[in-house]
Amino acid sequence: MKLSNLSNKAKLAMAAGVGVLVVGTGVGLYATQFSSPKNVFLSRLQERTSAGKLTQDYEVALKTSGNTNNSMIDGISINGQSTTDGKNAELTVNIGGLDRFGINVDEMHFVLYENIIYINASVFFDFMTSRFGTDAKVAKDEYIALYDLVETITSSDTYSYEVKSPNELSKEVSAAVGNYLKSLDDKKFLKEKDTDYVTLKLEEIEIKELFKTILETLANSKNHMGDKEAIKDTLKTFDEDFDKAAKSVDLSVTISEGKGKGDSKTEFSYTSDEYGSGSVTVTTDGKDYQSPEKPKKVIERKQLEDKIQSIYGY
Repeated sequence: MKLSNLSNKAKLAMAAGVGVLVVGTGVGLYATQFSSPKNVFLSRLQERTSAGKLTQDYEVALKTSGNTNNSMIDGISINGQSTTDGKNAELTVNIGGLDRFGINVDEMHFVLYENIIYINASVFFDFMTSRFGTDAKVAKDEYIALYDLVETITSSDTYSYEVKSPNELSKEVSAAVGNYLKSLDDKKFLKEKDTDYVTLKLEEIEIKELFKTILETLANSKNHMGDKEAIKDTLKTFDEDFDKAAKSVDLSVTISEGKGKGDSKTEFSYTSDEYGSGSVTVTTDGKDYQSPEKPKKVIERKQLEDKIQSIYGY
């Protein structure tokens, strides 16, 4: 699939669709009483992605070969933990391998609590320190409301204060994706040897239909806060763009569901004469539940403005 054939909007829309699937937006499926690999897979996927309360460790592994242009992402590692109660959520993100670019980023900690997104203040100020050499000296347990940070550094007051719970959008994507996966041939669902995982491998035509299903759901959802017009524009030529791009890249997606709630592995792989080959593998491991908590120390808007002004002059 030649990515250059797709518009920026198409790339962003497709990435958003894949991201919704990978991070585990629910799949509303109802498995029958028979324990075929397909029904075991669907049952486990439903349990994992529709769980109201769930804590998971995750790891993202990036692999590339055959093209020197891919070397920038080699050596980068991503891992962390996510937890949700169905309305509020927390996500930690650790990114390794950025020091070779002169970037030093602390562990990122995002908190969605009562429709407000917070981020640990040290992430922003540590990044600014690595770029400009001025130490802001903020405590590790201090947080900033994301809209306060965006409006302060952009001098804009147009950022949306409303953040809807992802749970309702997850339910919508659940039903759409669930219905699609349920329609696939039973023979595509396989029990892995010597493990308790059940695996589904999607080929290009199935990936195409899955992407399209997700994009159509996002475009028509009242709970999706992104650029729905951009997604609708993408859908107008999606079939043609995908088919044209698929002539130069072989794609596959493999989804594996483990026995434990929260245990999964999803691999996106590609092979291309132009881009070489590579894969992105997201592995999750279910953990004992930890409820999301509102940050105890939040830097208020005026304090944030004064701090940024005094250090960086804007």
